[in-house]
Amino acid sequence: MKVAKFGGSSVSNAKQIKKVLDIVNEDPERKIIIVSAPGKRSKDDTKTTDLLIRLYEKVLNGLDYQSKKKEIIQRYADIVRELVMDKEILTTIDETLERYISQLYDKPARLYDALLSCGEDFNAQLIASYNNSQGIPTRYVSPKEAGLTVTDLPQQAQIIDSSYEDIYKLRDYNEKLIIPGFFGISKNDYIVTFPRGGSDITGAIIARGVKASLYENFTDVSGIFKANPTIIDKPELIEEITYREMRELSYAGFGVFHDEALQPLYKDRIPVVIKNTNRPSDKGTYIRHDREINSKNVISGISCDKGFTVINIKKYLMNR
Repeated sequence: MKVAKFGGSSVSNAKQIKKVLDIVNEDPERKIIIVSAPGKRSKDDTKTTDLLIRLYEKVLNGLDYQSKKKEIIQRYADIVRELVMDKEILTTIDETLERYISQLYDKPARLYDALLSCGEDFNAQLIASYNNSQGIPTRYVSPKEAGLTVTDLPQQAQIIDSSYEDIYKLRDYNEKLIIPGFFGISKNDYIVTFPRGGSDITGAIIARGVKASLYENFTDVSGIFKANPTIIDKPELIEEITYREMRELSYAGFGVFHDEALQPLYKDRIPVVIKNTNRPSDKGTYIRHDREINSKNVISGISCDKGFTVINIKKYLMNR
């Protein structure tokens, strides 16, 4: 069984969502899908998550938020129209936003988490509904139903270890499962979001919980490059890298895959592959527990950040 996660650019509009579902439906091993909120449709566009932050700010400051709410709903309305879907989900979106605002108005930290979770949650419901309408048995599974029980500190969710037993039960479903990334549910029944790279973390937790054979992370690049392609012209693709090497690169500024998302996978040695939604046949980059070192290609990658330098060298019997 594979777990696949699709980032914001992969699910930003109807055209991209169709690409995602083509990838999902072509492989029966891809049973569990984690989705992000709709990302930017163009360079000058605004991410849905950013729109939700602005909605929160308006509510918090007692300003009229209706126009911002309509802008958010319109993002999903555009997708619904292009996919020729029932508009009923748009009513659900409106009612859910209003419910969170009315119930959590006096709890700003809780309201923030609840509103930001909507980007992923609405998208998961929409994608599951559409795929099901195309004749593919598909089920939306909320984090609560999935067993994603987390700690109760707003914006800093951590998975509770006992949750993995509940998550394993997802293997019993026969349908394709669409789960929203980025958040879990606390024992006090509050929505709590993960820190940076939240949807990656959700995917990793689910992959470990169901003991997946592979965690596929689909984005808008064909893997991880050895250096920043915006700085270095045509850098080489990293075909294979270890958890430890990836963590070192992430620490120094690598932004493709957050190091926190590797933690749940490390213990059970579940491999990860970074792939391109727009070029799914590309090999991508594999992240594994161990790998064979190629003597002709010893540099894993180059990353830099301001203020510090780290050189990590590993060699058997280096002190001899």
